[in-house]
Amino acid sequence: MTEEQIIIDVMEDFAKALVDKDTDKAISFLTEDAVWLSPNGKFSNIAEISKYIEWRNNNIADQHITGTGINILVKANAGVYEHIISGISKGRKWNALALCIYEFQDNKINSIRMVYDRLNVAQQVTTGIAKTAVGNIVREMEKGLH
Repeated sequence: MTEEQIIIDVMEDFAKALVDKDTDKAISFLTEDAVWLSPNGKFSNIAEISKYIEWRNNNIADQHITGTGINILVKANAGVYEHIISGISKGRKWNALALCIYEFQDNKINSIRMVYDRLNVAQQVTTGIAKTAVGNIVREMEKGLH
């Protein structure tokens, strides 16, 4: 098996473990000193990442990760994964385009940098006064655009 295929397999298996809410399996793909930078914060070791994954498990029902666009590209010891993340939060369905950059060390994930539009997710799941506040923020940010 090529190094490129190993990286692709690890990225896909890691995503599957997240969707399956199998924290132990997900953690098994990471180095001890792994770092995960996401719109929700920076998680700097196995213990912090494990807590983050558990938080995701408790706050996102019916999680899905679906490759899209370029899907997975690999170069040297890094992979980029373009995908749609979706789920149900606060009883409301949502989805977002996400991009993750993985860096590897000894065939394990050492770094994840994840980006997605957190404000877009908030627009999809908030209700009541929070929805009004999010809408006001979006309108302010887009002032003069349309």
